[in-house]
Amino acid sequence: MKSLLVVLSLLTTPVMGGVSSLLTSTENSIVENKAVETVQFKHTLDMSIFAGPGGTVIAKENDFSDSLIQIVEEQRQFLKENKIVDFKVVKGESWFNNLDEHGPININEGMNALLHAQNYQINNNIAKVSGPDEFGNYTFSLTANVTIDGETFDLQMDGFETGKQFADFQILGGFYNLYTLEYTIPPVEDGKKELYYNSNHTDETVSLKTPGFSTNRTLYSVVKVNVGKLNQDLTQYKKMDFLGTSSVSATWGSDSYHWNVQNLTPIFTNDNNYKIQNDNDIDNFATIEVVNDEQWGGLAYFDIIVKFGYTWYQENDNYYIQIVSKKYVSTHSTFSAIYSTINFSNGIRLDY
Repeated sequence: MKSLLVVLSLLTTPVMGGVSSLLTSTENSIVENKAVETVQFKHTLDMSIFAGPGGTVIAKENDFSDSLIQIVEEQRQFLKENKIVDFKVVKGESWFNNLDEHGPININEGMNALLHAQNYQINNNIAKVSGPDEFGNYTFSLTANVTIDGETFDLQMDGFETGKQFADFQILGGFYNLYTLEYTIPPVEDGKKELYYNSNHTDETVSLKTPGFSTNRTLYSVVKVNVGKLNQDLTQYKKMDFLGTSSVSATWGSDSYHWNVQNLTPIFTNDNNYKIQNDNDIDNFATIEVVNDEQWGGLAYFDIIVKFGYTWYQENDNYYIQIVSKKYVSTHSTFSAIYSTINFSNGIRLDY
């Protein structure tokens, strides 16, 4: 069994045992330059258990495990409900209601370990009153035996020095620990977004005519979407769907051809954090091949290759996504032109 009887002068000594690395990481978990809040939790013990007849004190031990579990769970629930991950218990003070000063020992580290644990168990939480001495005074201690992520520790749960004396009215007046929890305010999570290319919510299309005989044409296009302001970086989104059906179609003489375009899987990184300026930029980013086909009619035929891509950038506090495409159509030994169209649907949906 390891000891975690924490006092300020021992914070860097081996007494911390197996949770030293955990507590060190806790200290580093508060991120600088983010909004920081504090909240306090009060853990009160029912000291009437030590009351005897006529206002006297009964010297004995009592297990307050249920009370400790309750205050730990209250804090863990607060962290969970508010989606707080960067936090630390910066202060743990012990008070007797009828004593003007709190205990000088900061008991924050034990609670810190309990709140950061993946799994914990309170084995006991023993309050012990001893005495009286020849002057009618008593001593008080509060310790806990806990198992944190598979390792067992003893925790000092009161902030008074060993042997400090208390009068009977102080013991019976009530005891509590006050824990101050400091945490960074988590960013507001942006929800799913449905974004339209235009105010009419109509499909965006680009068309290309490729003459007959043996020739080829290339069409570059960019469709820009204004995502707007976000509470978080655009990289939070891991899924991008077309609103409706995105497709490629072509007409050759009396024949028609159709290809559906699958939804893109966005990877918003520094690599595609770029504002498209010209066709050469589109060449660099239109790398997802969505159509590669060849259609024959006798000795005549045509080739069609369509590639999609996307970039993103921030400008004037707004985020923008650019969906880019490159379409190449070539005709061979035909008198008929090829009329081809890319339909980008009417917008996109961003999701996690």
